[in-house]
Amino acid sequence: MLMKRLLCVLALLLAFTAIAVSAAPAAQYDADGRVAAITEPAEGILPLIYCRGDQDLTAAEVTWEAGHAGQGALLDGMGAYFRSDGTLLQQESLSFSLWVNWLDAAAAPTGQRLLTLRSGNRISPYMALSPNGGEHTEGLCLEMQAGAETVALTADVPMALTAGWHHLAVVWEGTALRLYLDGNLLDEKTAPINPTVFNPQQLCVGKGMRQGETGYFHGTVDEVLLYSRALTEQEVRDLAGVTGDATPMDPATPPADSPDQMAPTQPAADSPDPLQAVSRLWWLLIPVVAVAVLLACWRPWKRRRHRRGSRYKLH
Repeated sequence: MLMKRLLCVLALLLAFTAIAVSAAPAAQYDADGRVAAITEPAEGILPLIYCRGDQDLTAAEVTWEAGHAGQGALLDGMGAYFRSDGTLLQQESLSFSLWVNWLDAAAAPTGQRLLTLRSGNRISPYMALSPNGGEHTEGLCLEMQAGAETVALTADVPMALTAGWHHLAVVWEGTALRLYLDGNLLDEKTAPINPTVFNPQQLCVGKGMRQGETGYFHGTVDEVLLYSRALTEQEVRDLAGVTGDATPMDPATPPADSPDQMAPTQPAADSPDPLQAVSRLWWLLIPVVAVAVLLACWRPWKRRRHRRGSRYKLH
């Protein structure tokens, strides 16, 4: 009797788990470990949500203009940004690749944020990519703070991001943190923690997430890509359209945009990830097993209840 009751409880838990998982947004990384977050209007901007201030808007409300390749999303610096929850961010390694055109480069204000990553841990680690000045660093920089420790990645001579289109990439592999500008390694440091311990819960493109901080970015972003793995140096250079050997980079004199920029490799449409296929099959089987166990428990219980009722009637 006790065993059957436990089986019934287990079946209910499995059923509710399957429902919750199926309702949650599934990670949309392809076989190459990539998500195209912001590309062309026709392709949408999922899995990112377009926002203005505290209000979520629709993809149809995004302002599109000439991008690095095709069209890019314009962020007006007055409240427009993109955000994502942590569903796509729970990875052992992470990489971010994006093209940006900073429209405020001539004035070079401080405090704007290109990318920010916030943790769900109580110590609240935080990471921010800024075109000109973070909380503790001047010029184009990537800052990560965990507890009392802060790590900043920047050029040897800090300089703000200059006008025109630039490719930026952040590669986070374990505790190795690398920042690339236009295909060249700008700086590399040891991060205080790895992505798993950081436990990222939200990503914002074009906005800060510190208390009392807005940091809205004014410019156009294009080809924003998220990776569930660490990009190699050659992959970063391919995304930036750079050929030849890597050379030290001065942010004040970036290379001219190449007309034949190499696009990231697209995986074959008929080559699904076998692990994702097995995972989807497993979650489909859970409700079936749960229902079968419930039926197996229900029938004996119903017969026993009927027999008990019959005995009471005889008395």
